[in-house]
Order: sequence, then C-alpha cells, then structure tokens
Amino acid sequence: MKEWFTSQELAAMKLPGLPGTDRRVREWAKKNAKIRKKLRGKGIEISFLSLPPALQVAIRAATSPGELASIPPE
Repeated sequence: MKEWFTSQELAAMKLPGLPGTDRRVREWAKKNAKIRKKLRGKGIEISFLSLPPALQVAIRAATSPGELASIPPE
C-alpha cells in the first residue's frame, strides 16, 4: 500500500467522511491533513498517516493484504 495518496485517488475511493471530488478533497486536506506535499499545479499528496483513523481503516479495508506491507501498524 502506498504511503502517499493524491487528492484524485482519495476522491475516487468514495470513502465515508471524505468529499467525493478532487477539489473538495484538496480543500478538506488543507484544513484536516497534518502531512501533505504540493505537486505541480494544483495537485497535492496526502500522507496516509495524517488521515483520521476512520479513513485509515476504510483504506485498509479497501486494499488487498499484500499492499499493507509498506504501511506500519498503528
């Protein structure tokens, strides 16, 4: 599993408690994500570890077990 997610990737996951569009996820991240990095243009990447615990659980549930190897357990 990746440690960084773009706002587009998170919007496409349709996670509960997270906006469903790239633009709204970027706005949400500016207010709520502690660790993020700017990409070219308007893009940002958000650290998995900076997401709220409920979103981390939802992402873990949506990914295959083999992808979880690179994310440290809480």
